[in-house]
Amino acid sequence: MIKCVIFDMDGTLADTMPLCNAAFCQAVKEVTGRVLTEKEITDAFGVSEAGVIKKLAPENPEKGLSLYLKYYKKWHSQMCPGLFEGIPKLLDWLEKQHIMAAIVTGKGKASLEISLKVLQCENRFVHIETGNPEYADKPEGIERTRKILGVKPRETVYAGDMISDILSAKKASVLSVFAGWGSGTEIEKAYEYQPDFAAETVDQFMEWLKLQIKKS
Repeated sequence: MIKCVIFDMDGTLADTMPLCNAAFCQAVKEVTGRVLTEKEITDAFGVSEAGVIKKLAPENPEKGLSLYLKYYKKWHSQMCPGLFEGIPKLLDWLEKQHIMAAIVTGKGKASLEISLKVLQCENRFVHIETGNPEYADKPEGIERTRKILGVKPRETVYAGDMISDILSAKKASVLSVFAGWGSGTEIEKAYEYQPDFAAETVDQFMEWLKLQIKKS
């Protein structure tokens, strides 16, 4: 019986990746004068924004992070005004089923708080784990969340849009769902890593959850 669904944030709950990339690009440009490619930015992902900025603008990471958060907040409503289609309905359904919803993300606390406020879902999650600036720690975050909420590994689902999210879920011994509903997701490649399910839409994810409940 599934008792908890843990979501990644960027690219899973909302299409925030273009916003992240734009804010990183502008912040680093102002600190260093360099114009980054999207690949340079995404190659630095895995850690929180403080860690990403430390890699991309080591000359002045404090200023870089401050600028990143400035532009992230300034552009959020325009670039990412809402959750992915189907996510509000899914969260409502989970609540009705008494299935807990949580977040484990690589994002830092400050940017996540901005997103949750803009996306109007600040009170939809029973527990939140944010990223570490030094190293990627999603498996540990998933496990901490599960233990805090008192659910067993096979009662827990982790949904994320990256191959690394599948690997994190497997390392934490929870059910893995690849969130393939965002633009640019590698859903065909995801099958190679054998997630418990790969969903092309949020509705497909919800139907899979209903099937798991029916089986239990």
